[in-house]
Amino acid sequence: MGKYFYWSSWFLVITILVIAPSFSITGFSYFDQKKITQFGVLFFNSVVFIYFFLKYQLVDVSEKTHLAFWGILFLLLISSLLAPLPHWALIQIGWYLLILELLILFTFLYLKNQEQFLKSFLIGILLMVVLYSIRVYADYISGLFNDNWSVWPEQHKVVYTRDGIVLNPSAHLGFNHVRFFNHMQTWTLPLLVFAYQYFREKLIPGIRYLFLGFIGTWWMLVFAADARGTMVASLISILFIGVVFREKSKKFLRIYFATTVVGLLLYYVLFYFPQSGGREILSRFGDSGRLDVWLYSIQQIFNNPMFGLGPMHFSYMGNNPPWSTPHNIILQSAAEWGIPATLLAIYLVFSGFYKFVKQSLADRIFENDSLVLLRITLVTSLLAALTHSMVSGIFNSSLSQLIMVIVVAMAIGDFYRHSDKNLFQKRKKRSAPSLLVTVMLVVNSIFVGFHVSQDIPHLDNRKREFFTRYNDYTLYPRFWHQGMIYEHTDSSEIKDTGDN
Repeated sequence: MGKYFYWSSWFLVITILVIAPSFSITGFSYFDQKKITQFGVLFFNSVVFIYFFLKYQLVDVSEKTHLAFWGILFLLLISSLLAPLPHWALIQIGWYLLILELLILFTFLYLKNQEQFLKSFLIGILLMVVLYSIRVYADYISGLFNDNWSVWPEQHKVVYTRDGIVLNPSAHLGFNHVRFFNHMQTWTLPLLVFAYQYFREKLIPGIRYLFLGFIGTWWMLVFAADARGTMVASLISILFIGVVFREKSKKFLRIYFATTVVGLLLYYVLFYFPQSGGREILSRFGDSGRLDVWLYSIQQIFNNPMFGLGPMHFSYMGNNPPWSTPHNIILQSAAEWGIPATLLAIYLVFSGFYKFVKQSLADRIFENDSLVLLRITLVTSLLAALTHSMVSGIFNSSLSQLIMVIVVAMAIGDFYRHSDKNLFQKRKKRSAPSLLVTVMLVVNSIFVGFHVSQDIPHLDNRKREFFTRYNDYTLYPRFWHQGMIYEHTDSSEIKDTGDN
């Protein structure tokens, strides 16, 4: 029963990744839909994880990693208690812990059955790409016969209806901003190349070309969205693997460049030459306001060097922030957590990345073509995301966080598969410390579950409250679509006006 219980979390996440980009699941904004869905996944998994934690324990984790983790958690708790809105800060910490639980469970599943993990994940992202691409092409064809139809990724600011019929329909974007979609692309572009190589011998030639066409479509949408962050991050990551993996990277890079060229041709044929929509590639040369928000972030770091503003408190209205996030993960962490916790987090990330790359170059892996291809894919995906995080909120958006968990779980799992260490071991007995941690996990799940579920019925009203209180009609996504935090009116006092 246990293994089916564990895998239920996995297949739930894969199902969400397949469906969420292409379909509207609830009546909330796309951003809030995905956050609510992610909340459901994380809360369900927290129950699964508590059962798992009582059965298994982590072993062979270095002392430095243990100290860094508990050091970060201790510093974040102090930071939260010092923050103006401690409950929001604690919700953010609790959310991180729920993500960590999902990461640990998925690492366990990867180690238990790598083939099932890989196959189901690759099929999942392929279905996600195919479904979304079909919607884009269907909308594109509809736009040929309706001049009022917006072309992906543009969305009409005002919707006109007559007798309940929308007169100026928008192409399906599925996200409140195209950049949240681009976050997913940064992670998945290398994974799609690996998927092609993984299934290639099992496909007839016609299906192979169709496969390559859908990967090319994914690139076409990068160009149509003028996704500078994704393009630059992808370029840096492939330059890195070309230098580090040398000859071994050629097979991967051939497919990578071929699908990029296909995507570029599709962009020019369908978007650029017909002038049918989309955005011109690299047409934006400014900083999009980032320099100002980065300067603000640095000022907050100097003002609060030890414990920061508090988790999630970059978006605290009491500080008059320009945005809800600085679009730079290091500045965001340092401003909210403080410098010590941020340095510990940087150590964990970059020491882990270095060890993974170093092991990937060891003879027993480097001489195994199929294994080194997987390592190249994971390094490319991870490095692209880390690079992209220097100019975006890729680690804040919901679907991106779920993909992050899977990619990192694969990297950790594969590292331990090819080392002389065991990451997991069955518990022989339950010790007092393990029971204490179990109680903490239960309390965290209840705390986050209660506060998030309490927010959900009032999301639309909270937006109106923000508009009215601050005379600002811009939405700044962070935890919710309206991501700025402040002392809300009590939920029972918020009146539902019936607007949507």
